[in-house]
Amino acid sequence: MRHIKRLMPWWARFWTRTLLAQVGINYRVLRALGLTRHGAMEEPAVAFETFMRHARAAGFPRNGEPFSVLELGPGDSLNTALIAAAMGASRVHLIDASPDARLSLQTYRQMIDFLRERGLDVSRIERFDDVQQLLANCNATYETDGLAALQRLPDASVDFVFSNAVLQHVRRHDLPRTLRELRRILKPGGAASHSIGIWDQMGFALNHLRFSRRFWESQFVARAGCYTNRVRFSQMVRLMERCGFDVEVTEVNRWSALPTPRARMDRMFHRFDDSDLRVYSYNVTLRRAASGRQKRIGSRRATAVGPEANGLRPGGWGWPLPIGG
Repeated sequence: MRHIKRLMPWWARFWTRTLLAQVGINYRVLRALGLTRHGAMEEPAVAFETFMRHARAAGFPRNGEPFSVLELGPGDSLNTALIAAAMGASRVHLIDASPDARLSLQTYRQMIDFLRERGLDVSRIERFDDVQQLLANCNATYETDGLAALQRLPDASVDFVFSNAVLQHVRRHDLPRTLRELRRILKPGGAASHSIGIWDQMGFALNHLRFSRRFWESQFVARAGCYTNRVRFSQMVRLMERCGFDVEVTEVNRWSALPTPRARMDRMFHRFDDSDLRVYSYNVTLRRAASGRQKRIGSRRATAVGPEANGLRPGGWGWPLPIGG
């Protein structure tokens, strides 16, 4: 099946996914058929490496002090709750846009074994009979109504926020509100780390930029699970600043040349220079900006040509790998 998917051209992958969605074939069915998955966060080593990479970027944990965590878009796994608890987190929020996390207890027992083998204390989380008890052991909640769940959190209530290949999948009209909510809930002195991948979902290129805004922002595309908001790197940095963040760009990855000809792109993207369009992924660390404070950017540029060069693996919040992904 995987070999067949790789032989499909980008347009075949896109229209296959889109048409399947129109007839009601949902993500869980596609996952069961092996056609898509929300990343690999159910794998203990991947989940641990992802959490630790973002935690290091944000500066957590700090001298053994308890801290609160929010993961935006956990996807197929609740493993972040277990890792955060073992690292000393006092509160964990997992927020997604759909209930796609696996409920298999074996998945989480494997995660606990992984943590135990690394010398972490799992005594408070290792005994459970169901997923709800496990979440309670971690003092964690799992909510799946996206922006509404963020809006229910109190002001300045979270120390550490992270997402992995998620923000590009927030609907374009919801993105400013989502960023403002993330800023509102972040404690003074807290930090957020986000890895963002902005290539298409059809062949590691820019084929999604071929379509008009009207078509791409329609429910027809959104239901297909291959939607990204198509916000370019420079736009996202400016938007984060306008939403009240001090933005530190810690990594930018670019193709050596445009993977999709500029002439094939919709005219709304013609105003971007090649340097901006060649960005396929980047990492940012965000902190609450003081009033009137300007951004600071300390960028390390990479030359890798694969999406995992900066640790990106497809996460949740509407990030299913496309057919052939």
